[in-house]
Amino acid sequence: MANLSSVLRALAAIALLAKDANAGTSANVKACVELPTEPASPVIYAFKNGDHHCMYEYLFEKNVTVNTAGITCSLESVHISSKASSSGGDLCATDDSSWDLGFNAYDSATKQPTGQTGAISTKWNAPILSSDHVTISGSPAVVCSTPSDCNHQKMSWHGTPDIYFIFKPFASVADDEFPVEDDSAAFYIKGLKTPGALLIVSVMASTVISLLW
Repeated sequence: MANLSSVLRALAAIALLAKDANAGTSANVKACVELPTEPASPVIYAFKNGDHHCMYEYLFEKNVTVNTAGITCSLESVHISSKASSSGGDLCATDDSSWDLGFNAYDSATKQPTGQTGAISTKWNAPILSSDHVTISGSPAVVCSTPSDCNHQKMSWHGTPDIYFIFKPFASVADDEFPVEDDSAAFYIKGLKTPGALLIVSVMASTVISLLW
């Protein structure tokens, strides 16, 4: 049977992996607006985050000035990340991470509200044996991997990508019209962001068992 120090070293290594595995999903977020026709005058869409739960980084405040038809996005992205470990009495290791994003629209010249408003609720997940993903609900909107039109209300990925929440103020669409965009089916441990990380943890666990015997 191995000495105690060897066992403790192996357990420490597994603990470190487990800590990393508790990291949540993250992405660089841009807010976008899609209009079917050019507005009579430029419109400012003021985006701001709302309610949030089990999120590490959640502050978002960007203005998008729209003066043409099609898709217009915020010039800069904001890094948003979820919290997948519990601390301070919360239950984030098991609770869904949620983050709301909404807008109010103003006439660019008069600064008066146009009456257009919208908001979505997003859920961020980092499953152990699947890819990170975000799901949206609420106002007509989609989440895309590029600043171009898509029809997804759920998107999955590995790493920390750029994602675009595209609001459609004049659209009315049913949730069930949106399929899933998935960039990979590879397994990985959340937080480590690398395919095959499950194998790493399995090997470490096997090492501890062999050391104990």
